[in-house]
Amino acid sequence: MKKFLVLACVVLSFCIVSAQEIITDRVNDIVVEGNNITSSEFIIVRSGLTVGMKLTSEDMKQAIKSLYSTKIFYQVEIEPFEGQYGTSLRIKIKENVRINKIIIKGNKKVKEKELLDSLKIQAGEFLSDYARFKIMNEIRDYYHKKGFLNVELKDSVGDVSEESSVNLYYQVKENESVRVKKIEIFGNFKITDKKIKSIIKTKEKAFLQDGLFKEDEFEEDKITILNAIKDNGYPDAVLDSVVFKYSFDNKFMFVNIYVTQNQRFIFGDVEISGNDFASNKEIERRIAFKKNMSYSQTLMDKTISSIYEYYMDRGYIHVNVRSETDRINDTMNVKLNITENGLAYINDIIILGNEKTEDYVIRREIISKPGEIFKRNDLILSHTNLFRSGYFEDVQINPQPTDDMSKIDLAFTVKEKQTGEFNIGGSYNQTDGLTGNITIKISNLLGKGLSSSLLLEKGASLTNFSFGFTEPYLMGYPIVAGTEVYYRTSDKTYYYDRRIGGSLTSGLYLSERMMTKFYARYKLEQVYTYIDFTDSQYLDSWILSQLGRKEILSEISPSIVRDS
Repeated sequence: MKKFLVLACVVLSFCIVSAQEIITDRVNDIVVEGNNITSSEFIIVRSGLTVGMKLTSEDMKQAIKSLYSTKIFYQVEIEPFEGQYGTSLRIKIKENVRINKIIIKGNKKVKEKELLDSLKIQAGEFLSDYARFKIMNEIRDYYHKKGFLNVELKDSVGDVSEESSVNLYYQVKENESVRVKKIEIFGNFKITDKKIKSIIKTKEKAFLQDGLFKEDEFEEDKITILNAIKDNGYPDAVLDSVVFKYSFDNKFMFVNIYVTQNQRFIFGDVEISGNDFASNKEIERRIAFKKNMSYSQTLMDKTISSIYEYYMDRGYIHVNVRSETDRINDTMNVKLNITENGLAYINDIIILGNEKTEDYVIRREIISKPGEIFKRNDLILSHTNLFRSGYFEDVQINPQPTDDMSKIDLAFTVKEKQTGEFNIGGSYNQTDGLTGNITIKISNLLGKGLSSSLLLEKGASLTNFSFGFTEPYLMGYPIVAGTEVYYRTSDKTYYYDRRIGGSLTSGLYLSERMMTKFYARYKLEQVYTYIDFTDSQYLDSWILSQLGRKEILSEISPSIVRDS
């Protein structure tokens, strides 16, 4: 038996060798012809052929296949020839030219930039029949997504330049976009067509509705329709098919959607297990459905999410909530299996991404502290505080596991934004005439969270200067301290008014979690009003009695501010 197997293997090996015809026992040389752009060295290396190798017909097939796979060549031939010192190989190729520009003409309702950005093949790549076909399809698909289902396209290739590149032209005839005349859903006995049409993006042509059909939106609509049916007690519903019909002039579309609802189910009993920390009543308060309601996966997901939030707000970040359903006739009984695991404590808070803002400025906005129990709600408030500061355009929070499962690190990654503002403006009115102004505001001065502002305003009858400075955390405590000084003059028709003053502002949190602060502002101001007595006949006697003297005015104004 063994002798027979050995003999069979020898015969099989002989057949395989015979099938691979030996061209030559040794390749003496390899030459390349027809290449203008691609180097001969690259072509030889990519072919896999080498001088000195034993050449078979299979080697030649693989070499041709490998060169075609580069998409650089549209024709490859390999032929052996007898040279002075033996058999050599000649690789004859014809290169694809490169695409210099893709030019789209005839497009009126869709911008050329939009079309070019939608293409996967771009200028600079090699031109091939496949590339032309792919670009054509991508332009057509983009038009279909925009509702132009009747678009017509023609392509052409320009002359080859000295750099072996060509322009690729696409002539577009957009035609009229197709409008949806009617949408009908067949097989939905529980939900009316009217209700389904109200929740999908594709609309019928009507008053104030364009009825434009967009393929990408319709794909989303199919999911929406199916989910709506499933959420009304039909978890096994399927969307069987969609049939499109067109009017004789191809301007209107009739959409027929066929669904199968299958059996209807209602919610039954709920069994809760694994909850040692939370009582059954606490869990039941977070169940979004009631017994005998139509089964809905959305309500199931909402329930699971609510239970997760309850536990994570209390430090159980590793909690696991699984739902199981048990079908009995038309009833869907639900089992909620909770694995609480242990409490999670905050090990460390890591600040990343801040190049200008000091770490402590970020840390003071974070409510969560190392050593405390992890609470999801504190994380949300910390995220809100960092955005509310106005220093960042993006804030990402990523819990990171540690070697100790009961402890986690919190990584806050911020992306800073420009916090300075510089404005130059001007205005004109009959009272003050022509006025110019310069405003400078900095809300994160030196990266320390300080804010400062400067206003310079000057006109024919108006002068206004003010400077303000605010420290939001005085000496590291959540107490706002701010000051402002100003100088204002106004030269009216009958009198001149000058005001020099300043103010001190202090504020503190009444409730950090509710983002509510109490402010007290003290203002001290010197007022001087002067009148040209040649015009005094036009003024009231009481006003005259107040003019021509300096007064010191002071004011205290309390306020409560809630940042929503």
